[in-house]
Amino acid sequence: MKKIVYLLILVMTFSGCSVDSFESNENITSANAKTNKEQNNSPVELETPTILCGTATSENWPITIAVGALGAPGGFSIEWMTMDDFESNGYEWVGELSCGYRSDVAIAVNSSTSIDLANFIGQDEQDCYLQWDCEEVYVFRIKADNVQGNEFRQSKWSENFDCQAQPCEMICPYGKGYWKNHSETNPSDNQEDMWPEMYEEKMTLGTEEYLRDELDNIMDLSNDEGNGIRILAQHLIAAKLNVAIGASMDGIDEAISQADILIGEKDIMTGTFTDEQKEDSEAIKDILETFNELCED
Repeated sequence: MKKIVYLLILVMTFSGCSVDSFESNENITSANAKTNKEQNNSPVELETPTILCGTATSENWPITIAVGALGAPGGFSIEWMTMDDFESNGYEWVGELSCGYRSDVAIAVNSSTSIDLANFIGQDEQDCYLQWDCEEVYVFRIKADNVQGNEFRQSKWSENFDCQAQPCEMICPYGKGYWKNHSETNPSDNQEDMWPEMYEEKMTLGTEEYLRDELDNIMDLSNDEGNGIRILAQHLIAAKLNVAIGASMDGIDEAISQADILIGEKDIMTGTFTDEQKEDSEAIKDILETFNELCED
């Protein structure tokens, strides 16, 4: 009887240990399987694309997008804003200043594709203010998108790429003789009045306002080298007319401002400069004359 009881105790003890060990091993195996499954299903991050700026024109703006070993199977997203807006936004992409475009066209591994920004800039609801401005610098960033349900996840946003829009087409200024002969009240033979609308009736020289016929009289004055105020005024009138039609040159706005300061309240028809002012007026006149004759041979 003792022998039977002893055997039962052994069986019970052995069975209890076996069950406990089996359950413990099952838990570990289950946990490992779960971990392996999660690891196997963990999405792989796509490589970040890069941008190569093309040469912009007034009608097209090509850029090339290059991707790495995983490509861009779900297409790409691109954002941009002007450099000025980027700086004013604290070098942050968050906000209403940035514009964006999403393409679902896949890009093959280790390859590149070219797109024309003109195809979508300013086309969406945002409008994005980007019927782009000449010589403006824009900041771009790009990322590769994922395909829903596949093994990849989208890439990180790229570093910032700077691209410059097309050069501005130069608008030629005209010399004072041109503006003298293309005036409504003093036209030469077979030549129309070409004065821009903002100066059709009057213009301020110095601190005084001159009507159109007074401006024509100033332009008709002979080049009296002894009266620098007249010559300066003639080139100042021409310079203001040239700026009004869109002509430009570095430093011209400052030269125009300095000419107005020198003339001040003086009467252009009868006034004169002091010896000190003559030297300054000659230097400013040379800048205005250079600007007005930029396109002349």
